[in-house]
Order: sequence, then structure tokens, then C-alpha cells
Amino acid sequence: MTEVLDMFDEDDSAPLPSAKANIIAASVKVAKVKSEWLLTNDIVRFQLLEYLLRCAIKKYFESQITETEADAVKMFIANHVDKYIGDKYDQNLWRIKNTFNV
Repeated sequence: MTEVLDMFDEDDSAPLPSAKANIIAASVKVAKVKSEWLLTNDIVRFQLLEYLLRCAIKKYFESQITETEADAVKMFIANHVDKYIGDKYDQNLWRIKNTFNV
């Protein structure tokens, strides 16, 4: 199952068009993680989180929509992540089903 976060702006003059997001992605991938199981364009968990944080700050804080970076991250999660994960995903149920032998 793949979900797409609709976090990019259509207008290139907006705070986060896909071109800027690509630049952010390239800067996140600068820290190369050496592993035999990673493909060339793969990123690991901390790089994904860094990417999402940078996008949130670019879209909401640097465009002066929010006053703090923390508020920018909260707004980003509320607008772009919660509607996909919010009530649909319960990590505790996943843990019980997939990791505990009950």
C-alpha cells in the first residue's frame, strides 16, 4: 500500500513546489548510509524524518504562515500526515499482531 502526501504546491512561486522539495531531498541524501541492502535512491528512517521536517519548515515557517518551527511541524502533520495515518493506523495493534506471540 502506498499513500501520497499532497504536501507540494502546484505554483512554483508558492512556499514548497516540487522543485524545491527535490532540492531538499538531495540535501537529505548527502549523508550516505552504507548498507548492502539499500538501493541507490533509498533513504533510511532518519533521512525520511529529516526530509519531512525540512519540508514542513520550508512550507509553513519560512513562508511566515507559522511563528515557530514547532508550529510548522504541527501544522504539516495536521494537514498532510494525519489524514492518511490518524485513525487508520494503530501501531499498538500492529505490534500485537506482528511481534507478540500471544
